[in-house]
Amino acid sequence: PFVLVFVMLIAQCLPLIIGSAIYGSAVNSGLAMSGLEQTVWLMALLIGAAWTLRMLLGSIFSIYFSTLPEMHPKRALHSAKQLVKFRRMIVFRRLMFLPFAVLVVMALVVVPLIIFAAPLAGFVFYILASSALLFVHLYLYQLYRELLK
Repeated sequence: PFVLVFVMLIAQCLPLIIGSAIYGSAVNSGLAMSGLEQTVWLMALLIGAAWTLRMLLGSIFSIYFSTLPEMHPKRALHSAKQLVKFRRMIVFRRLMFLPFAVLVVMALVVVPLIIFAAPLAGFVFYILASSALLFVHLYLYQLYRELLK
């Protein structure tokens, strides 16, 4: 169930992926040369991004539901959608804090290292980037638990 739910989450990213590819092709190939044409293509990209974001907000917690006993992927996706029902903006706001927190912590540690101990900065950055995955998972799980209450 976990792998199938993960594949479904990746599939939900397709509107953004396809929109980005189309926008990049349109701008690089000269199809969108004027500012108005680029704006129209950018609006199409933003619509795809908003659609992707809406789908992901409704199913991001399905990963946690899929690890419960006797849980099927379809039921996990439905349970996650019900969990965030009428609370998408709260979840969105909490999720938008996450990348900023990770970037600020990494910048506060790595930038001084780049200035004062450049050879050590790459290793520390690697350790912090690896730890960020653990932090993101813990943050999402805590948010999931709060939404269950």
